[in-house]
Amino acid sequence: MLGKEYTFYLSAIVAILGTVGYHMLMKKIPSTINPLVSIVSIYVAIVILSTLMLPFFLGSGTLLAGLKQMTWLQGGIAFCILMMEIGFLMMYRSGWDLSTGNIVTGAIINIALGFIGVFLLKEGLSYLNIAGVLLCIVGVILIGYKSSSSEQPVDADTHATVSLVPPSLVPDATAKEP
Repeated sequence: MLGKEYTFYLSAIVAILGTVGYHMLMKKIPSTINPLVSIVSIYVAIVILSTLMLPFFLGSGTLLAGLKQMTWLQGGIAFCILMMEIGFLMMYRSGWDLSTGNIVTGAIINIALGFIGVFLLKEGLSYLNIAGVLLCIVGVILIGYKSSSSEQPVDADTHATVSLVPPSLVPDATAKEP
């Protein structure tokens, strides 16, 4: 087994790679596929992959011993994951860019988790952590800020713009008013 220090960093790397892959692939799911059918098929694949990986994570215990330790938390987490899956799938389908959608939600999630950690779990928060939270808030504001300079394309080849407003809600600038 890996040492604690290696596990500490390896777990973060696995989480980062998994999250990046998740968002890249979620953005590519065709809009013609029913969202819940897509999510069910994802979880069927997860069950198969988890079953194949189970022998590597059992250690000295047995599957039955592990199942006996289950609580209501697994159901609660399943509900939260389902909400997350539907939310991100619908965000990307409604026009959020991959480059901004996850940054905005991630910043807000991190701020919310910071408050939960400090006020409910009594975790410590340093001045440097507070500065990071403030930077997250400023970052979300800057991503959503709509000025004449932010309307310029970020990439002139693709004419992609950075905006928190879905394309379907942006008025057509070339349309004439009645």
